[in-house]
Amino acid sequence: MYCPLCGVQWPTLPRFCSSCGRDLSFVVENGPRTAGDDHVSCPTVPRVTDACAIPAKSASAVLQFMKYRELKETERKSFSKSKKKSNKTVKISIGIMSKTKNGFKPMRGKNLPLHVDPQWSSEQLLPAAVKKQKDFNQDMEDGEYVLLYPDGSQIKNIPGTDTPFTIGQYKEAIGKAYQKITLYISTLEDLLSKSKY
Repeated sequence: MYCPLCGVQWPTLPRFCSSCGRDLSFVVENGPRTAGDDHVSCPTVPRVTDACAIPAKSASAVLQFMKYRELKETERKSFSKSKKKSNKTVKISIGIMSKTKNGFKPMRGKNLPLHVDPQWSSEQLLPAAVKKQKDFNQDMEDGEYVLLYPDGSQIKNIPGTDTPFTIGQYKEAIGKAYQKITLYISTLEDLLSKSKY
């Protein structure tokens, strides 16, 4: 007889296999089997994962477990792939700058979160920012808007370089998390009148 778990051959099957040390009482209690019994026949020496030489009940349990393990492995792989999406969005804040009695300053209470792609340029960001602010602030003026840094300068390049602006490169340049980035919009008219202050 063979040990159904490690495949070692014995003249009679003991209660414990001296090769793998596993409890074989489930085979011994069912009595010795012959080729005509409900064993699964197999021409090769059985391995731990094979259903060969294992009683039918045990064989079906092993097969069910193997199917279950394959299913879970497939689920795990599909889950980990879905987490690695390259087109993820990030959240930044968009505020409004306008001329006030004290000069050209950000308006308090007007910052709104905006979900954007890190690869967006200022040309892609500006329409999304204007739309978000107009959706929540019905008193916004019509006209042409521009995108501004917190110091009030117009966004064209990464500050101090000739590198075209993208949100991801700006984040790297200032060393802040996306959630702490705040950019502003302003009407072009207000920006042009800023020089008077």
